[in-house]
Amino acid sequence: GDAFPAVDADRAGVFGGSGGGLMTVNALGNSDAFAAGAAFYGVYDYETFVDDTDDIGWQLMKRELGDLATDLDNYREASPIRTVPDIEDPVLVLHGEEDTRVPISQSEQLCAELEKHGKRHELQAYPEEPHGFSQRENVLDAYTRVADLFAKYLRIDPDAGSSRPHRPDE
Repeated sequence: GDAFPAVDADRAGVFGGSGGGLMTVNALGNSDAFAAGAAFYGVYDYETFVDDTDDIGWQLMKRELGDLATDLDNYREASPIRTVPDIEDPVLVLHGEEDTRVPISQSEQLCAELEKHGKRHELQAYPEEPHGFSQRENVLDAYTRVADLFAKYLRIDPDAGSSRPHRPDE
């Protein structure tokens, strides 16, 4: 926080898509630097991802983590889903239903684990969206939800309330 005077370290949120979604969940589970997070279409469990991804995803994973037969521990260690018990903050999970690179089953598994451990979370699925949202109304909806999440949990109005989003009534 000291390195960036404009950043209030007590009111920081984190979000990202794909690899950034994975990093968001890892950040929430491995540090207390953030008060809320939004994870877009990330890989959360590499062990199950192996069976679900397309060929490009499979090649990327093998290059990063090694051979599943011999390097299973790498796959487990790299999976943010194992940090869920340590997450103390609300997580918004967003995913396209037509994603073949990272299937929505990854987000469903993450949410099942969050549910199991009694963590605050919400899954927002978008029909017809692939890996990365392309329809304008879905992009607007997704980022409005992220802004609302941060407005609620980071307790700050981005402006005087003249435009969305402003702090939801508690």
